[in-house]
Amino acid sequence: MNQNTNPASVEFPSRSSARGQTPPAATHKAAGGSFWTEERNELLADMWNVREMTPREIAAILGCGRNAVIGKAHRLGLNKRENPVKQHHTPEQRHTPEQRHARKLEDARKKAERARRIKENEERLKSGGVTPADLAEHHCRFPEGHPDEPSFHFCGKRRKPASIYCDEHHDLCYRKSGEAWG
Repeated sequence: MNQNTNPASVEFPSRSSARGQTPPAATHKAAGGSFWTEERNELLADMWNVREMTPREIAAILGCGRNAVIGKAHRLGLNKRENPVKQHHTPEQRHTPEQRHARKLEDARKKAERARRIKENEERLKSGGVTPADLAEHHCRFPEGHPDEPSFHFCGKRRKPASIYCDEHHDLCYRKSGEAWG
């Protein structure tokens, strides 16, 4: 900018024109008119209230920005929309103290049941493993005994990640390369 140029007369490119696009609202303002004509206001009201379209959908149809649609709807006094993320609970929807107490009791019962199952599994492991019928995803699958015998079972300890065996049986079944059989 040279010294003879009036700073107020310097035009800076807008973001939209910098991308090579001129939004429809800008062309209307440049022509001296308003983007929001009576026809567009009626169309907005119809899409907002009757069709219940989202501001983004309305903006795509009208050729303006989402925020312009929301602002104009607010200025026109159109119905406010509930934010789907925020859920305001009415007094009828809130839990009573009795319901909260019952929920705490249920949570404590579930926690005790889980602890009982964990203890039961630990006792089963100490007593000699897991039967094929009780084998779960996290159990070691190292077989102990002969499959035809009634005492046949699997190790049942917690298995090593990315293996079907626990640490002890994984090391027993797989050897590192170059390691001799022992």
